[in-house]
Amino acid sequence: MQQSQIRAAYRPGQGLAVNVLRWRGHKVTTYDIDPNFNPDHIGSVHDLKIFSPGQFDVVVASHVLGYLPPEYLDIALKEISRVGHYAIIYLPVAGRHLQLRFVPGFTSLDFSCILDFFNYFKRPDGITPQYTGNQHFWK
Repeated sequence: MQQSQIRAAYRPGQGLAVNVLRWRGHKVTTYDIDPNFNPDHIGSVHDLKIFSPGQFDVVVASHVLGYLPPEYLDIALKEISRVGHYAIIYLPVAGRHLQLRFVPGFTSLDFSCILDFFNYFKRPDGITPQYTGNQHFWK
């Protein structure tokens, strides 16, 4: 598919990714709950009824789902899959992490270990808002 034919729905955020996608020739429709970001459409990711099924080639949800209470998560994922053929979902990670990776190079083995130094015993329960000033339910 040619770049100019790719249609994407994207949360505008600070605008860098949207500008890069448009500069590369993609048609981008922005959607956000916060009108301060000047999105093309205002609303929540769990209610995308203004868009038709399969309207977008790709739906990008960047740093969105962590803000949703558990009762809206499944609904939001269903809406994303309804309006887009593909989805790219970014989830932020809280804390400081160290990843060790070993790839021998002579076989198809790939070993990886991720250690969380500061929040090792603190795990999100999906119900209690925490992280980033108690704005996220999970990460």
